[in-house]
Order: sequence, then C-alpha cells, then structure tokens
Amino acid sequence: MRFKLTIIISFFSILLLFQRCNNDPLSDNSYFGTKVMIIGHRGFSTKYLKNPGNTIETALISTNIGADGCEFDVQITKDTVLVLFHDFDLHPMTTGNGKVYNYTWEEIKTFKYYPFENNIYINRADSVFSQIPNIQNYYFSFDCKVDLENEDLNQYEAKLARAIQRLCEQYHITQHVFIEGSEDFLLTAKRNGLKNKMFWMQEPTEENVQIAVNDSFFGFSCQLKNKILNTKIAHKKGLRIMAYSPKNFYENKLTLKSNVDIIQSDDPISILKYLNRYNYNYIIP
Repeated sequence: MRFKLTIIISFFSILLLFQRCNNDPLSDNSYFGTKVMIIGHRGFSTKYLKNPGNTIETALISTNIGADGCEFDVQITKDTVLVLFHDFDLHPMTTGNGKVYNYTWEEIKTFKYYPFENNIYINRADSVFSQIPNIQNYYFSFDCKVDLENEDLNQYEAKLARAIQRLCEQYHITQHVFIEGSEDFLLTAKRNGLKNKMFWMQEPTEENVQIAVNDSFFGFSCQLKNKILNTKIAHKKGLRIMAYSPKNFYENKLTLKSNVDIIQSDDPISILKYLNRYNYNYIIP
C-alpha cells in the first residue's frame, strides 16, 4: 500500500512539474543578447480596426502601444514616389484600377480604400513618416513589392531602391529601416548604395544560409507556417531571423519558441501583454 502511495505521489509530482514548465513564460531574450523585436504587421492589424494597413492610423497605434515599430509594404508610382500599398493591383481594394507604377502620385492620391467605412486614401511613405513622433526611436521593415512583370525590371528595381534611400536619408533612419526582398532586389539595392540591413525572403536552409553569408545579407524574412522555425543554422553564422505574420496569441508564442529576432505580428497586443511590454496608458482610438 505504501509503495502504491509513493508511486501515485511521484506521478502527480511529475505531472505538476510538467504543468509548471508548460506554463512558464517564454523569454524574449534573443540569441544575440537583445530583446526580441515586436513590430506591427502593415502598421497594425485590421482585425482590431475598420482601417486598412499601411496607413498613418495603423502606424501610430503600433508605436504607441509598446511595439518597437512597424512593417510596411512599399511600391513606387510612375514618378517614383514611394507609397505604402500591399497589392500590385489597385482593384478591388481601392477605387483605382491597374498597377501602382502605372500612375503618378497626383493620380494615386485620389484613390480611396473600398472595404472600409472611413474615407481612407493610399498613403505616401514620407507623409506617414513625417507624422510619427520621435521616429528615430522605432524600427521599420519594408516589404519591397517588385512586380516581376515590369518591362524593365532592372531599372524599376533601381528606382525603388533609390526611393527608399531618399526616404531613409531624409529622416536619418537608414539603420532603423530593414529591407525585405528577393536576392536579386537586395543585391540591386546594395549596388545602388543602400546601407540598410537586408533580409532575404527565404527559409534559412543550410544552402540559403551560405548564400546569405556570401551576399553579406543581415538575415532572413520567413513566413510563419504554423511550425517551429529552424533558426540555429542562421544564428551560428551571425544571421538574424524575422518572422511574419502570426495572427493570434498561439502563433505569437509559437514564433517566440523559434528563437527568432524580430516578430511581425498581426496581433501585437497579445504578445506585448504576454511579455509585459504593453503600454496600458495608451487608448486605441
């Protein structure tokens, strides 16, 4: 009887220990000794707002709730104005039709977002950045939208790179703006003098890690696919990992377990609260 009681006590002790370990908070310490960076995907998720992403409204929320910054999608107009917009085609998201680079800024700025109640128009990047207080305290990641169907792809990529460079130099934030893109675009950006940290949009496989090292990239930008990312190979070579874009608390925690360095989250509120980094003093409009 005493033997059975000992076994039962041992079993429940192990179960309690397991439960405790399972509930232990995850650390936000990165492999490189800094805190994992939390940035709002497209500024701030539309799951909380009746606003599209890539706008000043979403950017101000992320920078005020405690996030380290924002991710934006960037494209250029026909007259090389840098704008924040995700899709290549303006339709059906806006009252426009066709591709962004087929229009001048004077034309683009008249296009309004369709699926949202408020009268919100496409934002140009410099206008958004001019309205973010203490902008040099934050970090931004640019998902560079390069349309591979462009007739003169090399020239188009170079124009996009130079537009990004002008914006970064205007606000003195080159080291606070990450560039995400294909290997070809990142190399074009480097050839055009960009000094930003380059994130290759690929999985950090052993082969890709070696290519990234050879190209002197800063790291990888990887889409979360409901799994633990293998970050060890990249980290051992000094490369950072940026993961996008967990949609809820469960996916945020899964991303954190992967030991990534930057999280682009569609749900920055839950992960900031979990890490005790949320600014409760700010009231979301």
